[in-house]
Amino acid sequence: MANIILTQCLEGLAYVHSISLRWALLKEDRLVFNTNIRLLTSSKLSRPNSWYINSISAILLIICYGATSTLVIPNVNPDTSGTSHDVGPRYVNMVALLVLGLALFGQTLLAIWCYYNNLRDIPSWSANPLNTTVTMLNQQLVQHREGRCMSPFQVPDTSDGSPSLPRTRQPSQWQASSSVRRVNIFIWILVGVSYMWFLAIVLVTRSNVRTNMEDYHTSNQPSALGPTWFFTWDWSPVVPSSAQTPYFNAVYFTLDPNEGSQESMSFPAALVVGLVFVCAIQGLQTLALHCAELIVNTSRDEDVWRALDAQDGSNSKSHALTTPPFLAALLSWKYDMLQIFKSLLHWLLGQSLQPSFAAPGAAFFTMLYSRVFVYCICATVFAFAIAFLAFVEPKGPQPATYGHIQTIADVIDDWTLDKNGWFWWGDKGARGGVRHAGMSSRKEDLGPIEMSALYAGELAGT
Repeated sequence: MANIILTQCLEGLAYVHSISLRWALLKEDRLVFNTNIRLLTSSKLSRPNSWYINSISAILLIICYGATSTLVIPNVNPDTSGTSHDVGPRYVNMVALLVLGLALFGQTLLAIWCYYNNLRDIPSWSANPLNTTVTMLNQQLVQHREGRCMSPFQVPDTSDGSPSLPRTRQPSQWQASSSVRRVNIFIWILVGVSYMWFLAIVLVTRSNVRTNMEDYHTSNQPSALGPTWFFTWDWSPVVPSSAQTPYFNAVYFTLDPNEGSQESMSFPAALVVGLVFVCAIQGLQTLALHCAELIVNTSRDEDVWRALDAQDGSNSKSHALTTPPFLAALLSWKYDMLQIFKSLLHWLLGQSLQPSFAAPGAAFFTMLYSRVFVYCICATVFAFAIAFLAFVEPKGPQPATYGHIQTIADVIDDWTLDKNGWFWWGDKGARGGVRHAGMSSRKEDLGPIEMSALYAGELAGT
């Protein structure tokens, strides 16, 4: 529950930061896409969006999730065999609670700074790429280019305005953007690292148990069975079963270099060291989830554009220019999926790497292979979901834009809206043997795209 609440709080603060970044880039004439990686894209003129403030924001974001993972600490008793078990009640980590409050306060101050510093330069708080494009057209920062009504965004841009046949499928995000490719690779590398972590825990625990049970096997005539899997979510001591078969499921390691001596670190120091270590582990996942926002939000930008197809019966009011951003986000399954995985993966990682403090100065971490295994499976599912969004090729002749401002300005030739704030895309007729596709506030004036006809020219009166 704490991770869910934290994620939603951070999303609201991040929205202010991302909107201010978008219009700061516009002011610098550097806004190319409606969606950018917020913490990895900086502004030269807006100090709240500078690279060093973004770095501070990223550190605070990591601290928030790291502190949440250590808010509740169990009383776990380790033994010399490399195993541990829960022997008492759980406690609230006041150091982590204090650090979490300070990190959230810092994020709030940054959001307030972004708001007041860029307030005069923010023409719209909507994340809709159509709103962004029409604003840039009104400010003459981009111009509509004729003859590109069927030219999708792609790298490099090979459209020269000459007539072309409609495509049955459009380029995917993976084909169109190098940033998307790098984000996907980064996410899959972290998934691979998580499986290596799981395998390392299994091997280390198995070795520890075999060593620990050697004397027992020698004196009690053990069965032929060796150490076996014991899949449990809770900490359990490694004990022999009735068949004298040892079970194993956990391993721990300490962060205290003086463990066992009277010169151990103090209890507050142990709490701080544990928090720093968890933040270091959570940091890579936090950045990966943040980068995944690029693919999810770019896909949502494309959904907004594709919902305007006059021949598509799935149009809904959720994609109108006047739809509140919060409602548009909630109605997107892609946004909801990302929020669920943000909360779930951070919680699972915190459960997989559980800090424990058995006595003042004795700081160690207990890792259950079963928890790490569940984390690996969920991380894999998330990676596949992001890869699906990156590799999917939109069907139909409507050119893909992926929130690319210039491409949206090219394919939309008429920004006139009907009384409900809507307009549609479709075939607008032919001139000189070349057909044209574009926008109209009258849905009945648009026909289906003719897949065997050439499209390019502008029609008089559009």
